[in-house]
Amino acid sequence: MKQFWNWLFYNQPQLYKVFLFFLLVGAILYLIPVGVKFQYEYQKGLTWKHASLYAPFDFPILKTRSEIDREITLLTREANSYYRLDSISSKESLFQYDKQFDLYFDNIPIVKKQQLLLYGSLVLDSINQQGILPLGWKIEDTSFVRLVSGNIEKLRPSSSFYCLSDINEDIKGRLPDSLQQYQSNFYELFFEILTPNLVLDSTLRKKILDQGKQSLSLTRSVVKKGSLIIAQNELVEGERFQQLESLAAEYQSSSWTDSKQFVITAGYAILVGLVVFMLMRFIFIYRIALFNNNKELTFIFVNIFLIVVLTILVLNFDPYLVYGVPLCILPLTLKAFFDARLGLFTHVLTVLLLGFLVPNSFEFVFLQVLAGIVTIQTSSKLYQRTNLFISVGQIVLIYLLVHIAFTFIHEGSIENISLSTLGL
Repeated sequence: MKQFWNWLFYNQPQLYKVFLFFLLVGAILYLIPVGVKFQYEYQKGLTWKHASLYAPFDFPILKTRSEIDREITLLTREANSYYRLDSISSKESLFQYDKQFDLYFDNIPIVKKQQLLLYGSLVLDSINQQGILPLGWKIEDTSFVRLVSGNIEKLRPSSSFYCLSDINEDIKGRLPDSLQQYQSNFYELFFEILTPNLVLDSTLRKKILDQGKQSLSLTRSVVKKGSLIIAQNELVEGERFQQLESLAAEYQSSSWTDSKQFVITAGYAILVGLVVFMLMRFIFIYRIALFNNNKELTFIFVNIFLIVVLTILVLNFDPYLVYGVPLCILPLTLKAFFDARLGLFTHVLTVLLLGFLVPNSFEFVFLQVLAGIVTIQTSSKLYQRTNLFISVGQIVLIYLLVHIAFTFIHEGSIENISLSTLGL
């Protein structure tokens, strides 16, 4: 036992390096979202560089975002067509009619006034039963209304309801010739007491929306096993692009991931382990003094881990902002504390490590490696404010130029350049 403790004491520095290696690999593996990686790289609008691809199994085609939005719009429009007549509003208008009638029909003989009162109440009741459209009603809102009464639903065109904006013409059309002289009186009275009694049935609307969204299918049709998805040198666009997206999603689905969890994790562990091992090997061969200093080695590993954590956090928040992650801080820091060669080598390995986590990995690796090279080539006297601003300006310029270049390649136009992708 004593010999074991002696061996442990004398080999403590080496054992710490082994512990540090497995700690970094394990920590990164814990943070990485483990899933099946689709084996083909492709970009919308570019040609398919691989061999012709045939469906390896049956899989459904995912609907595009625009297709789903269109179905939700139609569902919402249908749900917004369920209305009911508000009996309270109708009764209130009749009550106000009896209460305010004398104010608008004064100095009229009693017999004539009784005739007008009866006729007006019949017209008012007819209007309420017909249904009064809400103020500001637009025909594009819905060209028809599902009028709900109890468990009965009647489909009626919106034109069959009463509109307050047409109140004057409507009264004129309803009044007999003998009462036309009282048109303005009825107009003023009705304008005062009539209120829309056609109200949206919010309870039924919510029920229709909830049921519709639950039953909304995110897929359409099925690609049969052996079917040609895309041929070599064909453009990745339209239906081909959607089939590729659907196939990639099927590979990354939980059913595939769960059944191959161990194998997938082993693959990620090998990749991460190789990156960390290559870094330690480089330091051992070219920076032996640094390799023997566990504090400095820990400092380097902690910086790598922080960069990985920051990138994964941004990816989880919004993948489009991944280019805004300041990865160039890593080579800048290591260059300041150690030397440019170590800084660049560590940066390249870290970028390679992140490359299989981010979308458009080739673009990401190309851009970050190029930015890292520029960072290493900047002045070492960064404590001087001028040199710091110049270095940052050079890095931003490289980001912009590479982003613009890839936009030209993908879009063939300058109109779709989005600086927000770079976090600017």
